[in-house]
This record gives sequence, structure tokens and C-alpha cells, in this order.
Amino acid sequence: MNVFLDLEGTVITSWGEGLLTNITKVRDALQARDTKNVRLFSFAVQNPVDQSKFRTHFKPLLEKALDVVFLDSPSVVDFQQADSAVGGFHWDSQWEFIRVRGKVDGFRSWCKVNFPGQHNLLIDDAVPNATWRDADSGLVLDYVNVDSL
Repeated sequence: MNVFLDLEGTVITSWGEGLLTNITKVRDALQARDTKNVRLFSFAVQNPVDQSKFRTHFKPLLEKALDVVFLDSPSVVDFQQADSAVGGFHWDSQWEFIRVRGKVDGFRSWCKVNFPGQHNLLIDDAVPNATWRDADSGLVLDYVNVDSL
């Protein structure tokens, strides 16, 4: 299973403030799933500049606090491109993509393109607790709201 974490409201308070939050319950949930490797799925990382900030500042801090390794740190640019590839949409801006597609649909497109036929879990503060299955491809998406951990 591929495990993805959101940042703001899930494991940090905000991009600007950057204080840790929910660390114990997220770490416990990851340990219960025997997860040592996670991936990032966060709309806080908008572009390559933000990716660099994540890699140099947040990544080491979160890896130590959660006892995991982040395998990658894509940005909203990457999510938007995947969504366009799946749905044929052309987005005028990142904000339009975020507002219209949101986390649930954006994550679905990201996984369809990058993790087809695999089981994927997103822990986030802005998703409902839900499971989505694509019987044709075998893709499974579990959405877990951090507040329910």
C-alpha cells in the first residue's frame, strides 16, 4: 500500500507557521500499518520553490517526528498535470484546479496516472473517511481524515 500525507492541518499547522500537529496519532496510525515509507500529497507545495523548502526544512523534521522516509514531494503543478492527463481538462490556474477538483478528485487523478492498479491511502484533514474502488483497473483509494485517527 502506498501511503500519502497532507501537510497543512494534518502534520503541520500551516506552511507559514510550520509547527508540528497530530504527530502522535499519525505516527501511531503509520506504525499500526507497518509503514516506513510515505509520499507527499499536499496543496501547500505549489511549485519547485516550495518543493525545495519542503525538502530542506519540513522533510527532515517530519521524518524524524513520524519515524518515516518521504519517497517524493510532488507539487500542485504535478497534480494538475496528472489531472489534465486523466480528464483532458485544461486548467487556467492552480487555484482553479484546487477549487474545482479538490483533494478527493485530485488524489484520484494522481493515483490513476502514477500508481495504477495499486492500493493508496491518503491521510488528510480535508477529506472524508471513504474508500473508492475502480473494478476495471484494481485501483483502490482510502481517504482517512486525520481527526478520525
